[in-house]
Amino acid sequence: MYRLFAALVVLTGTVSAAPVTDDAATAFSQQDWARAAQLYEQVVRDQPTTPNLWRLGRAYLGLERYRDSKRALLRALSLTPNDPQTAFTLATALDHLHEEDAAFKYLDIAATQGLMPQMLETHPALGHLRKDPRFAGVVLRADKAIHVCKYDERYRAFDFWKGEWDGYTGSQKVLRDVIAAETEGCALREEWEGTDGGHGRSETYFNPKTKRWEQLWVDAGGNVVKLSGNVGDGEAKLEGENIDPTGVVHAMRQTWEATKDGHVLRKFEQSEDGGRTWNLVMQLELKRGGA
Repeated sequence: MYRLFAALVVLTGTVSAAPVTDDAATAFSQQDWARAAQLYEQVVRDQPTTPNLWRLGRAYLGLERYRDSKRALLRALSLTPNDPQTAFTLATALDHLHEEDAAFKYLDIAATQGLMPQMLETHPALGHLRKDPRFAGVVLRADKAIHVCKYDERYRAFDFWKGEWDGYTGSQKVLRDVIAAETEGCALREEWEGTDGGHGRSETYFNPKTKRWEQLWVDAGGNVVKLSGNVGDGEAKLEGENIDPTGVVHAMRQTWEATKDGHVLRKFEQSEDGGRTWNLVMQLELKRGGA
């Protein structure tokens, strides 16, 4: 039995591989770069994966062995060309080698593949590159990759509703309505409070799959409204259902229209015949708070 076990060890290396990998990971976490580099050199002979090659390249970087770091990281990127962590680390190694053009090439890969802009702006290894005029463009591309909604015009279509509003029916003020962008412009959050004490909130967002706007609206009375529809050119029309606290479902339609004087007209309509006819439930004129 012992001879068979020993033969398997020689052929597969399975018994020794795990301890070496564990020791390498420990050395890496402790920033013992010399030992980490030595161990990961062994690891990548049998397991030349992107994570292992990245750790080897990072260990070389810690030892200021920049050319060795460059070789290991380029090998890692040959396996996973768009890995942001590897591209970023390679850029720092290239900067140490005074290969600024190549460093910016890989910073761009990292930026467009999900590297956080804050890392670009604060990481100490980029102090030299931050002085280059090209750096601002890299930060912008990183921000666009991470915060998609800020830069996509589709998410701006309902911005005419943003703000703090007083809602009137005729000359009577009936509610306060506050709509603010959240999650970096990917959604609008509504908080409203009626003069009669009622209150509620809604979340409204653009669904990139359906290409439609959707809203989920809940009030303190237990009513739930689910709507979807189109928004554009200062108008919105969303349709769906209003589920009352007893579970009865009513067809509902809401419309918003921006007016030339800066107000917003909002209508609530309900149907009891499947949308063939609509009854006006409420019409609000939203005026900027204090207007």
